[in-house]
Amino acid sequence: MNKGELTVRFLEFLGDVARTAGDIMAVFTAPYGSSLRGMEYHRAQEHRATAQREYVKSEQRAFSNLLYRLERDRLITTAGRGSSKIIKITAGGVKKLEVFHKRRAVFSVRRTYPVERETSLKIVIFDIPERDRWKRSWLRAVLKNLGFRMLQQSVWAGKAKVPRELLDDFKRLRLLPHVEIFAVTKSGSLKPIQ
Repeated sequence: MNKGELTVRFLEFLGDVARTAGDIMAVFTAPYGSSLRGMEYHRAQEHRATAQREYVKSEQRAFSNLLYRLERDRLITTAGRGSSKIIKITAGGVKKLEVFHKRRAVFSVRRTYPVERETSLKIVIFDIPERDRWKRSWLRAVLKNLGFRMLQQSVWAGKAKVPRELLDDFKRLRLLPHVEIFAVTKSGSLKPIQ
């Protein structure tokens, strides 16, 4: 292929589209005599290889950041370098893990309760502090399983009876001050459920 043919193919490759330098480099690194389709294929292969390298780099960065945060918070200790680095949990890490397991045990409270349909509409409104966001997620899952539908993130409505077990769990999880449940009566007024 002479210089003129290479120029034509290069210009055809560009067409009406702006290309990245990496795309253009694919034209020059494609095997000699490649067709336009061959150059496109070679470019796609280069993109996949680059994406794979970037993915591996980002995963390595994420892992390094995780190690840094855990070591900074004194949850682990590290010794050595590279892939032979020795990582060990500290006493603080063990305590943090115990807290996590206790929280998980609390979080594993029931998500399914007996569903009893009623004619009156129930409205559940909650304002759970950010530090207890996992309780918000739990409550949303419970309400969804009871057949309630979300009106807003913290306002749900449905025609199911609120089970006594759920109210007991509210008490156990210290959610009672943060949750209001209303029943819409026939007259259309709102009454709090006791």
